[in-house]
Amino acid sequence: MLTKRRTGQWSALAAACLLAWTAGPADAQDAGSGTGVSASSGVLQNVVVKGNEQQKPSLAKPPLKLKADPYAAIRKSLKPDDSLLLTDSPQIQGWSQARPGLLHSSGLIAPWNDALKQLPAIVIPARADLAATISQSGADRKGRGWSWSLDIVDEQGKAIRSFGDSGLPPDDLVWKGQSSDGSWIKAGHSYSLLYHWSNGTKILTAVGRTLEFPGIVHPNASGYSVSLDFSQLFENQGQSDSLADSGKTLLRAAADWFRRAAYGKGIAVSVSGADDAQAQTLQAELAADLSLSPNAITLQSAPSSGGGQSAVIRLGGS
Repeated sequence: MLTKRRTGQWSALAAACLLAWTAGPADAQDAGSGTGVSASSGVLQNVVVKGNEQQKPSLAKPPLKLKADPYAAIRKSLKPDDSLLLTDSPQIQGWSQARPGLLHSSGLIAPWNDALKQLPAIVIPARADLAATISQSGADRKGRGWSWSLDIVDEQGKAIRSFGDSGLPPDDLVWKGQSSDGSWIKAGHSYSLLYHWSNGTKILTAVGRTLEFPGIVHPNASGYSVSLDFSQLFENQGQSDSLADSGKTLLRAAADWFRRAAYGKGIAVSVSGADDAQAQTLQAELAADLSLSPNAITLQSAPSSGGGQSAVIRLGGS
């Protein structure tokens, strides 16, 4: 009888515990929302573990998050070839590699060769040449009461051309390269600039720069004349029959000028005070530079009238 009673009590207790377990979550929500049950009342609050917050064990592997370049296989081929960017153009390759001899051919124009001075185009900086003298004279900024003059003097000390006016000189004075009698200056000769600055009672003198040109081009009655410095044409100051490097440069500049400005004109080489070998050397070198036969260039030789040597190339006729 006792055993049955105890068994019944245990069954009732188990039933009560099961009922409390099933009703626990709802009661916990009610208590948390409005019952205000505290720990001092002796009643413990229910702890709820939500199923959706649990991470259930699984045999599935997580996805791999690896960074990969989709163009890795062709990335190297997409990079430009730097060697191609440094390669010369086909035109330069053809000139320098296939036919290097053409770079030194006399048939090519060399625009950097400025050995010739073309007249009329001599610009003289008169104001700059006289600036120090004007400053020392005490003249005002406009040079009132003062006048200036310029004499262009040759190697013998003779004034071949003169300029002058009142007041300050111009910044740039253009001289055609002709003397007072109309003759042209000659290549290889030096010409000095002699200035005078005067107010009637005081005269100040200043020397400007020296004008000297190895080659000069000027017009003549039938075409053009190219005057060349004979001392630079041949070695040993013009006493040798072999052309100097400076002479080859001068003749090359003359040939380039002929191609640009006087192509198809008749050419005559006139030498004075030179022997036949020198005259023929000039004729042959100029013909080679122009890709002509030496017979296409007329050779004129004459004794020196003033004791010096000269070489003039004249263009005229057809």
